[in-house]
Amino acid sequence: MIVYEYPFNERIRTLLRLEDLYEKFKFFVHQEHAMQHHVALSTIF
Repeated sequence: MIVYEYPFNERIRTLLRLEDLYEKFKFFVHQEHAMQHHVALSTIF
């Protein structure tokens, strides 16, 4: 997991985290196996 620390404020850290989660989601959604789709959905929640 990526850790976002100083000098970013809380809002920027949250946006960076959302961006990271979205990239992981996109990666797993485009895979072929059902388990990887499950990981994509788990990434959201």
